[in-house]
Amino acid sequence: VRLVGKYGGAYLGCMLTHKTNQVRNYLGMALVPQAGVAIGLAALGARALGGETGAALQTIILASSVLYELVGPPCAKLSLYWSGAYSTKLEDITADVSMPPQAEQSEVEQLILRIQAIQKDLPEKQAHHLSEDELAFIEGAEEQFIPPSRRGRMMNRR
Repeated sequence: VRLVGKYGGAYLGCMLTHKTNQVRNYLGMALVPQAGVAIGLAALGARALGGETGAALQTIILASSVLYELVGPPCAKLSLYWSGAYSTKLEDITADVSMPPQAEQSEVEQLILRIQAIQKDLPEKQAHHLSEDELAFIEGAEEQFIPPSRRGRMMNRR
């Protein structure tokens, strides 16, 4: 009943506000994983009713919330994809970068070039301003990628 209510309410709301068909048809499905309020209401209802009835109500609502959390995220992702809210094409995700005419490049190489182009457009302050905590984290992460044979030599340098 909650699924039908969410989907129907989203559909009617989109009709009233004159949203596009893509938004109207898939917004209800994107609302499926939102079960957080139901958990709080289950506890409130169980306390208000008390006894076996309250415990049964809480069990039913919590079980349905678990189901929502299993089914909801895939439904939300599908609804976003079907509505055209995001794309899986590299060209749609990053800015267009002119490729050197030499050789054909793989998608990974194209992505690296696009990331480098985006980094050039970032303001200088944001690109290089790191706090001490961030620098310590980066240093620790880099140490994890040092081969064990070199790790001892690296530690002795400190």
